Parts: sequence; structure tokens; C-alpha cells
Amino acid sequence: MKERPILFSTPMVQAILAGHKTMTRRVAKDIDGSDPLYETKDGEIIDTVKLCPYGVPGDRLWVRETYMLMFNPYKPDEKPHIHYKADYPRDTVVWKSSMFMPRKYSRILLEITNVRVERVQQITEDDAIAEGCTLMVGVTSGGGMGLASPCYAFKKLWDKIYAKRGYGWDINPWVWVIEFKITQSKEGVL
Repeated sequence: MKERPILFSTPMVQAILAGHKTMTRRVAKDIDGSDPLYETKDGEIIDTVKLCPYGVPGDRLWVRETYMLMFNPYKPDEKPHIHYKADYPRDTVVWKSSMFMPRKYSRILLEITNVRVERVQQITEDDAIAEGCTLMVGVTSGGGMGLASPCYAFKKLWDKIYAKRGYGWDINPWVWVIEFKITQSKEGVL
């Protein structure tokens, strides 16, 4: 069993802690970062579970999230208190980037339960809900106002994260689909 870090945005951390997010999709790209590695010349998907950079079932992912350390100036030897933006989403605080969170400050440990490769547009309504997306009020896929489906909400979220990187929804990239369960979640005091 191996442990690896994984980044999640504040809303996705909140969804994990609430038990609404049990799955994540990440772009599956080859070593040079350009094209998907996992499609054969015949268009078939090869067995890639062991190649997943996030791990295989049974491995663990420690969550990197936006955080802040609070030190007691009157007790310099006291361990710092850690606060997480997911718990205190105020913009007036100077938060530390999740990209630089050390393992010792991570409070969420996930166990991988399943890994597969598919195209991002193959997502189902149930999977979109497992991704933490729900019905949203706004412009529907038909262009009118109303409730948009979880898949549509996921499409919008996907493009917000990946379109600028060249892996937008319309490109329909190969993705790692990683299912997980929380194995540990600790309080913000070290």
C-alpha cells in the first residue's frame, strides 16, 4: 500500500467531508504531458489500472487543501493550530496554497476503492453526483433558465479547471476515474 498526495479545491473538500464526493476524475496523459497514453491504435483501452499515477485499489491519497497555521506568540514552543479554508471560507484571511501543504498538516486520508479509464464525456448522472455535483440553478444545456443536471454541472466544473490546460470537455480526453472512501479525517489541531 502506497500513499500519494492529491489536490482538491475548497468546494470539493467540503463535498468530501459532507460525504457527497466519493469519486474524482483526472486527465490521463502520457509522460510528456501531451496526448492520452491509454488508447491503442485500434481505439481500444488497454488494461491500465496498474499504471494509474494516483495508485491502485487499497492505496491511499492524502488530501492537500488550502490551509493556514496559527501560532501562539506567547507560547513559542506550543504546536501551531491549523485552520482549513473548507471550514472557514473567509477571503480576508491569508491562506496557504494547497499545492505546498506538507503531509503532516493533511487531515483527510482517502482509500482508493476502484480505478478505471474512460473518456470524460462518458460520465453518468450517478457518477456526476459522486463527483460532488448536484442539480444547479442556471442556464440549462438547452439554453433556458432552470435546473441543470448533475452532468451539466460537472461539465461546467471540468471546463473551469481543464479547458485552459487544453483538456476541455469538447476535447473529450481520457481520464482516470478514481473512486475512494474516507479512512481518516482529523480535527484542525495538531
